[in-house]
Amino acid sequence: MLEVCDLTVSIDGLAIVRRVNFLLRRGETLCLVGESGCGKSMTALALMGLLPENACILEGEVRLNDIRLTGMSERELCAVRGRQIGMIFQEPMTSLNPVLPIGRQVMEAVLQHERISRREARERAVELLMSVGFPVPGERLGEYPHQLSGGLRQRVMIAMALACSPEFLIADEPTTALDVTIQGQILVLLKRLARERDMGMALITHDLGVVFDVADHIAVMYAGEIVEHASHDDFFARPLHPYAQGLLACLPDIGNPDIKRLPTIPGTVPPPAARGTGCLFRERCPRAMSRCSNPVPSVEVEQGHIVSCHIYI
Repeated sequence: MLEVCDLTVSIDGLAIVRRVNFLLRRGETLCLVGESGCGKSMTALALMGLLPENACILEGEVRLNDIRLTGMSERELCAVRGRQIGMIFQEPMTSLNPVLPIGRQVMEAVLQHERISRREARERAVELLMSVGFPVPGERLGEYPHQLSGGLRQRVMIAMALACSPEFLIADEPTTALDVTIQGQILVLLKRLARERDMGMALITHDLGVVFDVADHIAVMYAGEIVEHASHDDFFARPLHPYAQGLLACLPDIGNPDIKRLPTIPGTVPPPAARGTGCLFRERCPRAMSRCSNPVPSVEVEQGHIVSCHIYI
């Protein structure tokens, strides 16, 4: 359904996302994981055609059902956004318009893409909010974002993203700043909606617990590049890239009371201006070798399990 081929994005002439490739089939969920600054959200914005003014796609293309999205005009993209691709943005308190009631914000996408009356759009908004578990939506359409809890604001964001039944949904950190109970409810809701609507979904998260619960496939991003791509079972059974191994090692082992301190990955993600041509993780990697300063090709170690690391060459 979705094909991303050699996607490269730059800001002010610096490549911040480089040679990103992945495929997504209908009904599948791909999780993009990695530290902050690895290019996950920028990749999502590139897919939507919502890059900042000082950013552009240098190379590559994005196709949705054989429709080439890269190169489309803003007017053409506006016809695709909402109808074919939906997006749940980070932090609903800042993504929702604080001066508009939630009912109007949910109705907006429906009125933009479908020829229906405002009354019909209002009825659709009630149905959408009800479908995402929003309590008594018909009585609360006039409320403003600040009057809602974090969980309810997130449900409004999901309703907005699904308003026109898109075929593909991007969820950018949809459980950030939510408590564990609400986070679980939101994840169950997203999985149910994806299954019922046979919808492809790309979920961006730092939380590997979330990944374990919802992913069909996992793409690990580091410094703007995908360094490992695998199915759910392969990734959690045998992570290959040292960075992926480090991320999993940092997870707390609740069943082991002897662990006093969690492992960490030393250092930080290099800024775009400091990124060279070799392995970008080599300065932090416990298995770094002299040849890691050379360009790293992608290798399919097992069927569907791809890694960019000199260890496997």
